[in-house]
Amino acid sequence: MQTTIYLIRHGEPHNPNKIVYGRLPVPLTEKGRKQIKNLGEKLKKEQVSPDIIISSPLRRTIETTEELKKIFSDAPVVYEENLQEYYGDFSDMTIDQFEALGNYYHAKETLARNIEQPESVLERMFGVMKHAFTAHKEKTIFLVSHGDPIMWLFWKLTNPHDAMPSPLVLHETHLLGQGQALKLVLDEKGEMKSHQVISAL
Repeated sequence: MQTTIYLIRHGEPHNPNKIVYGRLPVPLTEKGRKQIKNLGEKLKKEQVSPDIIISSPLRRTIETTEELKKIFSDAPVVYEENLQEYYGDFSDMTIDQFEALGNYYHAKETLARNIEQPESVLERMFGVMKHAFTAHKEKTIFLVSHGDPIMWLFWKLTNPHDAMPSPLVLHETHLLGQGQALKLVLDEKGEMKSHQVISAL
């Protein structure tokens, strides 16, 4: 028997100034809500029905979950702190400025602000996934989270023995688009059997 987990990245956030919004309470745009609506409708058309939706408690993921609930009304919702974006306030920087630092998790400008490191992000994301697998074995689970946390988890699942690369490298290969999902099929031991990126676009 298998367990299926859908890691879902929130829809487009309202960020007109292109700042590094991190854990700020940023809402979805109308486009972002439509992205999630389209994703949910696609999954339902494919006869996907979540037994539970576990979501980060930030505003944009709450609003993403609200859109999913309009389609999957029977699924209970649980909010989980460990699905949140990485910790660190960089709202005085634009995304372009942040990414210009290169490996921004390890850059001196960000280490000085006590940015949460990828190892910590991975530990809590794996913890949520393992707990969800144990509690809802042989079920279908939606985990609603954020770009980098899902990216690191996706990378580690597919490269379990490799050293961590720069996030900018992974942006080209493992970063989900806003409103996309990563489908993971796990065997009875919780090992990944297959994965698939799903987009409603």
